[in-house]
Amino acid sequence: MPRTMSHFALSLFAAALLPLSLASCGGDLLNLDQQWALQTVEDTNLPYTVPNASHDPVIISGIADLNNDNTYTVTFTGTVDGVSAQVGEDHGHWSISHSTFTFQRSGGGDYIAALVGSTFRASIPGEIIGSGDPNFDVVFAKQ
Repeated sequence: MPRTMSHFALSLFAAALLPLSLASCGGDLLNLDQQWALQTVEDTNLPYTVPNASHDPVIISGIADLNNDNTYTVTFTGTVDGVSAQVGEDHGHWSISHSTFTFQRSGGGDYIAALVGSTFRASIPGEIIGSGDPNFDVVFAKQ
């Protein structure tokens, strides 16, 4: 039986949806469960001086560990008042639907990130890095 144009279009549409359905299944199929390295904060290369903080935190590096059990830990390291220190930390559970991560903080609340190729861009609460600003835009890349 010859393949009709509508059958071909339906097959093409189904093939286009396959990556989206795989992305919504979690990290195993997309290999998201690994370490991601901080690239920028507020579109600024590192180091980054955190504004509106009670001390003087400077972010030198950061790591996001996404685990295959859908838990995560994000750690920002650098200096506080000129002394080497952990600048911020967050942990909880992550999920992904299509190309949007949701990070559910263990202390309550959540934030989102957009997965773009081998990077993700998140809008994290300022309190994570000791700032009175409501949010910071950060970009992480696969290591």
